[in-house]
Amino acid sequence: PDGLPGQTAESAAEAGIAVIAADSVPAKEVTIAQAADLVLAPTTYEFQADEGFATEKDLAAAGAVPYIAAGGCKDRRTSRSVQDTLTDLETLGAVFGVTDRAQELAADYRGRLDEVATAVGGATPVRVAEVFVWGSDIQSLAGSSNVDLVKAAGGQNIFANDDPRFGGMMFASLSPEVLAAQAPEAFVFSADSAESAE
Repeated sequence: PDGLPGQTAESAAEAGIAVIAADSVPAKEVTIAQAADLVLAPTTYEFQADEGFATEKDLAAAGAVPYIAAGGCKDRRTSRSVQDTLTDLETLGAVFGVTDRAQELAADYRGRLDEVATAVGGATPVRVAEVFVWGSDIQSLAGSSNVDLVKAAGGQNIFANDDPRFGGMMFASLSPEVLAAQAPEAFVFSADSAESAE
């Protein structure tokens, strides 16, 4: 949700949260230097050595516990779900000793999903093209939590998770002609920056 402490550089400063990398994943040395007890990451990408990031082994050797969000695990690459949030709430609630609060949030989350399911129940799914704008490159999504989010809201991604054009990945660079041939009724755009979004 909007307004979380640390969600922007300004709110981080107001909350006294140190920002160790504003626009990207911190370099290995920067992450290790924080002497953290726990390092959270949304996917396995943030722990890739070939990108210059601290790996899970690097963190363990430094005394930190790495945690990858449920939907970011490698074997879940193309099957992420809106339910993954519940797994993370349960796990992190236990880690931080706030199980009751985590259960409250989980119940609220389930309630919202149920409300949406009731609202769209029986309606014909809307054919949706999900695209990610990365600079000048436009990529189509076939499998991610966003895809399941669209499904939960009454939509249907125009590409199946096992579409061979994606090569087992959750995104692919496809031509406008390929997208148009799928006859999407709506588009969902994500972007890596405000500039790309514009």
